[in-house]
Formats: sequence, structure tokens, C-alpha cells
Amino acid sequence: MYRELRLLLHHVASYLSNYYLSLILSNSGVFIVVLVILSSVNKSSQITPNDQWLFSGTALGIIVVGLSFVFMFHVGTKEPSNGGHGSAAGDQLTNNRLPWYRWFLNPKFYLVALIYMSSRLIVNLTQVYSPLYMIDSLKMYRSSVAIIPLVIYFSGLIATFFMKRLNEFVGRYVSVNDYYLGFPL
Repeated sequence: MYRELRLLLHHVASYLSNYYLSLILSNSGVFIVVLVILSSVNKSSQITPNDQWLFSGTALGIIVVGLSFVFMFHVGTKEPSNGGHGSAAGDQLTNNRLPWYRWFLNPKFYLVALIYMSSRLIVNLTQVYSPLYMIDSLKMYRSSVAIIPLVIYFSGLIATFFMKRLNEFVGRYVSVNDYYLGFPL
């Protein structure tokens, strides 16, 4: 399926924006569920060891929902009838593919891996440690465990819409390079 999508290179920014939008909405849904559960079950202002079952139940529910969507995707997605090769352009692309071991000789492979893993590391660290910092160091209310990540995700959602417009206005090359320039900041 990805092979057919990558043939339309002029739509890459739109595909990535839509992917990021769905990622933000799903993660925001998780934090909204946590916020509702934390607000409705126990009215204390701090998280205590007695709240462990809230987080365990929430995690189990999210895993079940995620696995059901994965199952629906794999059952509901139909492969092309011509052996998975797509169109004639897809066949031409398949014939020019590198063997898997040749990717390790390409320096761009390592550059993309470094940029992707660095950005994922920053996102994951802020999502894991910001709630701990707020609860332990700042002594904020327990609802801040869900509110602050929601603010972070919704600001990312707004940035997604601006990236689409920026890409249309200045072009893909400039908007992607602005991302890489802003990454170290």
C-alpha cells in the first residue's frame, strides 16, 4: 500500500500532515480518557499508590482498543489483485529496488534514522518526564498529568495545519529544511 502512496511525491507533505494529525488525535484521546478518569474517580489533589488500578485499567483498555483497530485494519485492507505490485509505475519501481543489505551502505539511511530517532526521543522523553516533573517537583494537581500533554499535542495539531499552508506557500524543500533548522532549538 505504501508503494502506491510514495509514487505521488507531491502529496508527501499532505500525507505526513494527515498521519501526524491522526497521531495527535489518538494520543489526545488517551489523555482525555485519563483526565476524565482522574477527575471522576477520586477527588484528591495528588496521585497516591491507591490510584495504581486507575492507570492499570486505563492502559489495559487502551491496549484492547489499539489491538482492535490493528485487527480491523488488517482485515479491512485489501491488497491489489496483481500480486501486490500496484500499477505499471509500481512494477518499474519494484524492479529498481535495492536489496535489503544495500541500505546499510547508504549514508542517507543513517541520516534519516538519526533525525527520526532523535525527534522521537525528544517527544517520548517530554511525554514521560513532564508529568513526573509536574507531580513530584511542582506539586501540581493530579489532573495536570493529562492536561499538560494535551496542551503539547494540541499545539502540535495547530502546527500541523500551519505546515500544510507553509508547504503550499514556500514549497516542500523550504518547509522541510525549516523543520531541520528548528530541530536543535
